[in-house]
Amino acid sequence: MKSKGRSTDQALLRTALNKKLQTYSHKRLIKDLEEIENEKIPTVGVTARPLDNNIFVWHANIRGPEGTLYEGGVFHV
Repeated sequence: MKSKGRSTDQALLRTALNKKLQTYSHKRLIKDLEEIENEKIPTVGVTARPLDNNIFVWHANIRGPEGTLYEGGVFHV
């Protein structure tokens, strides 16, 4: 029985840690999004936004710089 209790305790600890990390991660991503949206100097050729229903999944596009082999390309990340 004792090992079963340890497993349960470890699972509860992992769950608590995951919730804490998710909370921190969520706050950090919101901060990053606000920084991108409020930037006074625009990021030329780069866009990034999270999905509407999931802050943890972002989509970004990067335009190929002029004068390079990548010029004219749009790269989805």
